Amino acid sequence: MLYQTIKQNKRKFFLIVIAVMVLALFFNFTRPPAYEAVLNLAVGKTNRQQSDNYQYDEYYNLQAINFVSETVHSWFISPALTVRLKTAPLVEIRERKLAGQNIEIVIKANSQEEVKIAVDKTKDFLKTEVENLILTPDGKPAFTVMFYPVLISQKSLPTPLVGLAGLIIGMALALVYLKFLDRYKNLYDHNH
Repeated sequence: MLYQTIKQNKRKFFLIVIAVMVLALFFNFTRPPAYEAVLNLAVGKTNRQQSDNYQYDEYYNLQAINFVSETVHSWFISPALTVRLKTAPLVEIRERKLAGQNIEIVIKANSQEEVKIAVDKTKDFLKTEVENLILTPDGKPAFTVMFYPVLISQKSLPTPLVGLAGLIIGMALALVYLKFLDRYKNLYDHNH
């Protein structure tokens, strides 16, 4: 039955499929590019006390660094912080802890300039907050944040994938339209 409907309305079917596919490709080519920055950082201890005594293989320093890293990680769980760091309404900030002291922050925006501003704002915030989190008895920061080079890339949907999605959606819409047309025609013929 469906095959017969398509066969009888080949022209309409292919016009709908092609129209949806062209619209999908047009959307892909005209939408503004999206940019993504990956900011990797490591939390470190600034001043380690020298001692002739056994240091437990730096166990307590590693524990302290992990504690501060967990604290930084918890800051990003709070929506208030991501709202505070946003520089534009469409900026998206995501964070994940990679290992003991390593954290990755991904910032997405519609322009390269927005991404750079959000990265700078995030770096400034983290440096200030981590260095003021725990101070030594002489008032110096006990911890610091080390930033790796920021990678900014342009993200876009692959054209073949968009074309394929347009083809599949177009076929589905064409089938629904032709099925509706066939039922409506049968209903009309049945009533007259």
